[in-house]
Formats: sequence, structure tokens, C-alpha cells
Amino acid sequence: GVYLTSRRESYWANYSYTGIRKWNLGLSGGRDSLNSLTQTIGRYASANGGGGATYNITGALYFADRQMKTADNYFRGFPALWNLVAFYLFLLKPVPSVAATIVACLAVLTFVPFKFLHPVRVVRLRALNLAVVIVWSVLALTAVLNDLAPPAWISGGLVVIALYFLSVGLIERR
Repeated sequence: GVYLTSRRESYWANYSYTGIRKWNLGLSGGRDSLNSLTQTIGRYASANGGGGATYNITGALYFADRQMKTADNYFRGFPALWNLVAFYLFLLKPVPSVAATIVACLAVLTFVPFKFLHPVRVVRLRALNLAVVIVWSVLALTAVLNDLAPPAWISGGLVVIALYFLSVGLIERR
């Protein structure tokens, strides 16, 4: 580029707060500047700022639903497993647009009446389901001990298990 020898200065600040009755608030701002040390072409500077607020409503609506489980103990719709969603997002590190799409789709699936496996309460395949939960626990612990950067086979195993839990309810006969 134009600035072959340059000095860059960056100042950024971010603040996030969660805890006001399901509200999440965030602010960020910063400034960048780039000065050429060998040419007299001027200075490039930029400033950025933003803020946001979200309200957690899907979990509240889900738990208020008296029909959140089917007669055979499957969850009806995607259950409020947002801690697991966060775990998978930290593990897989998708680009922000993909992560946002995943979260939005799962939020919508909270209200879609499909069966989602409850690994303990569903009688069908209970022994297999509990074995899968144990394997998931070992793989997840290994991933955490590796700072959520485990070997590919561990991440792959965790994804396969997530797909298993999703698909068991989908292929269940009505």
C-alpha cells in the first residue's frame, strides 16, 4: 500500500452488561489513525462506535409453555439449551453472520412443533441416548481442556452427537 513505513494508533473500548431482567446491553467505540513516516501524503483516520440491546424472550416463552413436552417426553420445539449453543459457537468459531443465522434459526425453532430428544426422559433408545450423553461429556471436557481448540475428530464427534439429538426426534414416528 501507500503507507510503506507508517505508524498506526488504535484505541478501542467495549462494554457489555447482562442482568437487568433479561436485558443485554453493549457499547463499543474506537479510533484508528495511520500516519506515513516517509511520505507527505497526509493522515488516515477513522472512528467507529455502536451499541445494542437485546431482550431474552424465547427462553421465557418456552418455559411458560405448558405443552413444552410431548406425551412421550420429547421436547416440543427446540428446547432452551442456549448454553449448549454458546458452547458450540465457541468451539466451531463460525463467522459472525453464520453464528447469527444459527441463533436466529434456533430461536424460530423454539416455536416450531417438532420433537427434540430429551436424553433421560424419552424411553425409546434410552440406553443408547445415555451412552451418547456420556461420550458427549468426555468429548466436551476434552475440548474445554484444550481451550476449545481440540483436534478435529473431537469437534467432529461433538457435531455428530448434536445432529443425532436433533435427528432422533425428527425421524420419530408421530
